[in-house]
Amino acid sequence: MTPGTTLRALGALSIGAIASMTAGALLKSHPPGGNQGWARTNYAGNVVTLLEGPVFVVGAVAGATGVGTARGGSGGGAGEG
Repeated sequence: MTPGTTLRALGALSIGAIASMTAGALLKSHPPGGNQGWARTNYAGNVVTLLEGPVFVVGAVAGATGVGTARGGSGGGAGEG
């Protein structure tokens, strides 16, 4: 792995992590449709949230877009750069 590739990977990781943390904070403070639509009780009787799915997607897309942008592409999709 070349130094440039490593830096692009770290940049994409940072972008994805920041986007994921921001989305998580926003969604947990103001869940769309209220908490009842996103809360479930698991097998152990604990209340869990389903917000991690959308938070993961936001981070993954932001990280993938960051890779395309760092490579000189527009970050628009697969096969670019």
